[in-house]
Amino acid sequence: MKNFELLGLGAAFLVVLITSSASATPALSCNDSDGGFNYGLPGEVSGYWNSNPISFFMWGDMCNNGVSLHEAYCNGTTPAYTDVYCANVGYPYGCVTNQNGGYCQNIAPSVRPSPTTSSCIDTDGVNYAVRGYVEGYRNGVYFYYKDTCITRSTLREYKCVGNAYASVNVNCQSAGYSYCLQTGHPADSGACYTPPAPAPTQSTDQTLLLVAGVLIVVFAIAWFARGKFGKSAKHGRKK
Repeated sequence: MKNFELLGLGAAFLVVLITSSASATPALSCNDSDGGFNYGLPGEVSGYWNSNPISFFMWGDMCNNGVSLHEAYCNGTTPAYTDVYCANVGYPYGCVTNQNGGYCQNIAPSVRPSPTTSSCIDTDGVNYAVRGYVEGYRNGVYFYYKDTCITRSTLREYKCVGNAYASVNVNCQSAGYSYCLQTGHPADSGACYTPPAPAPTQSTDQTLLLVAGVLIVVFAIAWFARGKFGKSAKHGRKK
């Protein structure tokens, strides 16, 4: 193979490696929307974690019951949960849930509708991208249902029809999203979701291949220079 052909091959190999590095594995990360252990604010942690393979996660704060909170937080780049009794951390009125998640409250809760009257409240409307729930009374019986992922691609969205509740199964991809995300815990609510594009990082294998490409180019340049100047030296000696 001629010197300039080897040089061209090495350069092409190097360009391919640099171009392909844009699709590398995402970097590990964890972000907490409420800033950490903020028990009075509903929040969520999200990012990329090494669940073999590295994948996107989103875990939400949620109420275990009416008095304690399941608080999501970041332990470095790893998501985690801790349970707190709301009254022990300065919130005497227990744990409540809205469309953004669960939180401890320090003001008296509003009075629910009378059980003698049929009613229905939908916290998110018909919004596939928001984790919500419906609650109310039907024939004197209290009901409470969260939007739920029934498969990786299907969301069961609850809604109000007058003073009654109903549900509809929605294919998230058909609605323009990537998949249905059940946030953090089987008892938590779900929503259709499209994760943000990850910031690419370069894998060890790609780094090794990149080094190999650089060495090929350097070797080709050295070989080319040796051949060129070697011929000039021979020509000079003949004179």
